[in-house]
Amino acid sequence: MEKEQYLVLRNEMMKTAEKLIAESNFEDSDTKMQEIKDLYAKWESTKLANANLKALKDNDEVNAKDGYVQDRLDYASEKSDYPINVKDYGAVGDGVTDDTEAIQSALDHIQSNSGGTLFFPDGVYKVHNTLEVFQGTKILLSHKAVIERGSAFSPMFLNGRRDDQYTLYNGQGNILIEGGTIDGGGNINSRASEIMFAHARNITIKEVNFINNYDSHSIEINSIYGAKIVNCTFSQYSGERLTEAIQIDLMISSDAFPHMGIYDNTPCQDVLVQGCSFLSTSRGVGTHSAVTGFPATNIRIIGNHFENLEAQAVRGFDWNDVVVSGNTMINCGEGVEIRSTQQDSCGWTVANNVINGSHRLGHAISVTEDNGYSAHNVTIVGNSCDGNNGNTFYFRNATRMNITGNTLSNGNASSMWFTGNINRITINGNTIDNTKSARGISFEGGAMSRVSIINNTVDTTASFGIALYKVNHGIIANNYVRNTGNFGIYLTDNTDYVNVTGNKVFGSSGIHIRLSAGANNNLVKGNHIHGDHNEAVGITSTCNNNAVIGNMARGRTISGGTNTYFAENVN
Repeated sequence: MEKEQYLVLRNEMMKTAEKLIAESNFEDSDTKMQEIKDLYAKWESTKLANANLKALKDNDEVNAKDGYVQDRLDYASEKSDYPINVKDYGAVGDGVTDDTEAIQSALDHIQSNSGGTLFFPDGVYKVHNTLEVFQGTKILLSHKAVIERGSAFSPMFLNGRRDDQYTLYNGQGNILIEGGTIDGGGNINSRASEIMFAHARNITIKEVNFINNYDSHSIEINSIYGAKIVNCTFSQYSGERLTEAIQIDLMISSDAFPHMGIYDNTPCQDVLVQGCSFLSTSRGVGTHSAVTGFPATNIRIIGNHFENLEAQAVRGFDWNDVVVSGNTMINCGEGVEIRSTQQDSCGWTVANNVINGSHRLGHAISVTEDNGYSAHNVTIVGNSCDGNNGNTFYFRNATRMNITGNTLSNGNASSMWFTGNINRITINGNTIDNTKSARGISFEGGAMSRVSIINNTVDTTASFGIALYKVNHGIIANNYVRNTGNFGIYLTDNTDYVNVTGNKVFGSSGIHIRLSAGANNNLVKGNHIHGDHNEAVGITSTCNNNAVIGNMARGRTISGGTNTYFAENVN
């Protein structure tokens, strides 16, 4: 192939790919992009052949001493970036032959040259032992190339030799695996992972189709600084335990990572998972390990699709500085779980996700804890959640949270439920519609303070619209609360110093604004109240020193309480 011919073909194929992308024909565009990669590999092989031919001609012209030609050929092969073909090392790719030794021979050759590229043409390459990958290796699979586990062993790929001993991020890194399919072999053995990399920097896995994992992780990145997993697909999982397709772990013990050490608790940092699809797996992205003082940090999970998962789409233990954005999570056990287990979690942003039909615990987003720890500095913004089976948003032990501009529809339990130690929470501009069996926004069951509930719409709930139990200092302002199955706004159980101002409360089945059970020192001011129930504001005698001022009640009564100050209300 001449250079001009290569460039003409490449330009024509690029134009075709661009047109397919513009037409949103992503399946065909992906195929075309793979053809472009294959063409590039062919062109690079042609350049290598030409270089070798030139070496022969140069040798004839200068009449060099014996061995010069072979030295020149070796130099051209070893020092260039041209891919080597795995079949040149004896791999067959017929789906029957054991290709492990041939593939490892090619990988060892790359290691001896301090890096290089290994290309797999179309075929099914059976492997029966772990493939050891080294610093600076690129593995490129054609669109129809498959590496398939042929017997019981784990993992299929390891970055280094078994029993190597590294610390921090000083192991075998700068590794790329791109394209093709990695087939875990199903239930050949139990808890068998496909890729397990540790103690390294700069790991990239892109455009790989992972299938047939059994009871384990397709990818485990452990103690990695700078991991990118992009445009991969995970499907056809089988097994009995809850486990992540992508596990982001730390070097905690030989039980967690038995293949190499040292176990120095090095966590992952700077991880990107983007553009991937998780179809009928157990969990999507996450972990189930944590150690005090060693949180994973700077984790970005962006633009992925999760569908029909048994459990969480995203599950982080003690992670800090996390972005979960622009994902779709359809019919998963849960959407996003932020869990603090050995230390506080900090700095999460969960934004612009679509989370529908969560069915196990049923939360679209949960912030929870073990051992009394807490999550703080969390932003939950712009998410759309529909038809989730549990409390749509669930929070236990959280502080400094901003929950803004979310839409929560058709939930089968409370739309937002807060419990435990809750402090400095802002709930602003959310829309809650058709909460089928419980409350719109509810704070109950812990020590809670400094709560702001502002500019929200709570429309059609089976029970209370907004309910505060044991909340000290708060604002409920400028909300639209409509068609509640019980009280519209409810302060109870020693809730005090809360301002309930400027709300529109229409169509409550119970008292529109209700204070009971020691709700003291609260202000109810400037609310517009309308509906069939004859009490606009009702306060029990157990409540003291509240003020009810300037409310419009439209013929409904405003009364009750002990030492209540009433002024300028319109009944």
